[in-house]
Amino acid sequence: PIKHMQDRQVDVAVGLKGDHLAIADTGHRADTVQGTLRVHNDEVLVQGLTARYLGGPVRVDVSSEPGGGQGLFDTVLRSNGRTSLPALAAALEVPNKIHVSGSFDWRLQARITRKTGTATAARVSRLRFDSPLRGVDIGLPPPFDRAASDVGALRIEGQWRDNEATARLSYADTTRAVLRFARTDDGWRFDRG
Repeated sequence: PIKHMQDRQVDVAVGLKGDHLAIADTGHRADTVQGTLRVHNDEVLVQGLTARYLGGPVRVDVSSEPGGGQGLFDTVLRSNGRTSLPALAAALEVPNKIHVSGSFDWRLQARITRKTGTATAARVSRLRFDSPLRGVDIGLPPPFDRAASDVGALRIEGQWRDNEATARLSYADTTRAVLRFARTDDGWRFDRG
């Protein structure tokens, strides 16, 4: 391991050509990964990385941008793709008795704040996931049921800092939810919603 990282200059680029990446012990695996992953000091940088993930194509870009305060920088992830709903349901271990079919386009952006040097500002990170859910069939009771011909988008927004997180969900014109979580000594727990 590298000790005293702040005293070192690190610049590593890894070319990926037809590789795969996976999260151990899960159904999350990206195949035919193409692109370059670069680590420059404490920054992770990716431009135009492509892969196949959960039955569809995905593109990922990661950059470093100045954040909302002095000494704060954001690692910004922008990604879009098309995902098979049955493959996603299997990866999330959704019970088989819930019928799902179709594939959907999606877009994700996350801004993960990181401190550098002596920054003391509060760390607030955010993510936003959007999908029109066109062509997706979901066999749940109303108002969560959905036919492939239905019109209505899904948006999930999250915001978190050291010991608290908030998730906002909107689905079509029927559903809105706000959930709050707090970190305790035993891990994350549902706070209110």
